[in-house]
Amino acid sequence: MSTPAGAYAPPESPRARHRAILTLSAPLIAGMISQNIVNLVDTAMVGGVGTQALASVGIASFLHFFCTAFLMGLSVGVQTLTARWRGAGRADYAAPLNAGLLLVTLVGLPLWLGLSSGAGWLMSHTSDDLGVQRDGALYLQARLWGMVALGAHFAFRSYWSAVERASLYFASLLVMHLTNIALNWVLIYGHLGAPAMGVEGAGLGTALSMWVGAALHLAFALRAARPFGFLRALPSRDEWRELLRMSVPSGVERTLFALGMTVFMSLMGRLGAPALAASNVLLNLFLAALLPAMGFGIAASTFVARALGAGRPHEARGWHRSVAAWAVAALGALALLFGLAPEAIGRAFTDDPAALSVITPTLRLMALVLPLEAYHMVTYQSLLGLGDNRFVMLVSVAGQWLVTLPVTYLLTAHLGAAAWWVWGVHFAARAAQTLCYGLRWSARLQRLEAPPAS
Repeated sequence: MSTPAGAYAPPESPRARHRAILTLSAPLIAGMISQNIVNLVDTAMVGGVGTQALASVGIASFLHFFCTAFLMGLSVGVQTLTARWRGAGRADYAAPLNAGLLLVTLVGLPLWLGLSSGAGWLMSHTSDDLGVQRDGALYLQARLWGMVALGAHFAFRSYWSAVERASLYFASLLVMHLTNIALNWVLIYGHLGAPAMGVEGAGLGTALSMWVGAALHLAFALRAARPFGFLRALPSRDEWRELLRMSVPSGVERTLFALGMTVFMSLMGRLGAPALAASNVLLNLFLAALLPAMGFGIAASTFVARALGAGRPHEARGWHRSVAAWAVAALGALALLFGLAPEAIGRAFTDDPAALSVITPTLRLMALVLPLEAYHMVTYQSLLGLGDNRFVMLVSVAGQWLVTLPVTYLLTAHLGAAAWWVWGVHFAARAAQTLCYGLRWSARLQRLEAPPAS
């Protein structure tokens, strides 16, 4: 089989390695940041309808994340297999993308039908306000129309990341975001002769924009991925098994993570409204701060899998080290900001003294752990690049469900501890996960680098 252009070659110099890292990571990070910006624009547009609409969309958006987490996780195997096959010099390295798109369609369609019919039931378990339940169900049902397109979007993102063409992912995402804003303007308020649909229009605008993004991904793939097997063939039975072995654990892990965060926030509500409001702010700040590390981590997964496919595991170690250095530097800068100006950051979100008394010390604590979180994300993704998805799932689920949530319940329901203590438990559990990932990474690399027994 011929070796395709772009097959693995060792980096010629440290400078070339760092250039490759930034070339792949920058569009991924920019795309994630743009998604947060669009979320803020969506929130402002829905806020124009009224407070009830804003509350219902906020709750329903979190439910949507929970409903789609498994589907998003199914794309992980696409990136690992594509990068590995490309590193091995296979000319058909787009075949995992074909399998990934088929997988999200087969899983996404029945999920969409079941969840759409149960939207009202789901909302009834998140709010006692009948108006919020009604509007939230309308929004969730409308947004779920884009469920399969969302799965396809993540499958394409995995492919573009694996072949180091993340700029195509960013271009598709940018068009999708602009379409989302335009459709929301039309459908929420009834411009250009369309009916004013309120929160339902917001959900439908987002769903339709997902399909626009999926169509653009398809157009790019027909030009850039067709020569490498896109829409030409599927992996063999053994390769299907490998794809599922990687993808299903990641889907389960992300679903349980989303559910776990819902439970965590519910438990924080036991400490009172100020603690819950502060925790909402802190969670959004924490997740936003992780975006650079997530982008660098996805890049690490590609480089690790590609080196492994080429039979050069020692190069995987070098890629991990270099990417981790970039991630730690990025989150270190954010940690400095959080540590020096926690109260000013908190006041950008609330003037409530009780909420600020939670936000300020927790941000100082967060500043201490952010560099460690950078290493966490890069090592987590590097293990996915090795195909160690089951171990990653077990550590993540155990840390959240066997440590963080039980201790959080004890602190909130029985001890009435200060909210920042609860956040400290959350950070400590993630630090323990980081240690597990680091030890596993070192052990796996040593095993892969060891010379074969004679």
